[in-house]
Amino acid sequence: MLAIRAFPNQIREADEHSGNGNLPLHMVASWGIPPSRREEQEDARAAARYVASLDPIAQRTKAMVLSELLTEYPDAARVRSKRGKTPLALLVEAGGKWFHGGVRRMVRAYPEALNIRDRKTGLMPFMTAATACRRSNAKPGSYSDLKVLTT
Repeated sequence: MLAIRAFPNQIREADEHSGNGNLPLHMVASWGIPPSRREEQEDARAAARYVASLDPIAQRTKAMVLSELLTEYPDAARVRSKRGKTPLALLVEAGGKWFHGGVRRMVRAYPEALNIRDRKTGLMPFMTAATACRRSNAKPGSYSDLKVLTT
């Protein structure tokens, strides 16, 4: 949040170094998405960052930073990365929760994002959220599997 105050214009600048065109909102929303094999090969610390992003303190920090970024630049929720992903799509893919996870705030900033399909999978955000059931520790096919389906 100190960086946002010190350099407010940078929250409107896309990351051209990585080539994906992500704004800071995209980057924060994607905390918690497991790295691809290619990303792990290119960056030896990618797996460690992913594990660190699952920490409860990191999750609370993520929600606070998302809120701050949306307060300072709400139109960032409308911007798609070069891969066509909205910040909402990235947040849901990362397992964001409706309450205290930033999803509700992101939807309020740009409700139309709920109707945007992922270019690669063809899934809408609610469909991506439903795939969280497959990542839970519950026995496949059991009703307890649905406990993770909160978003």
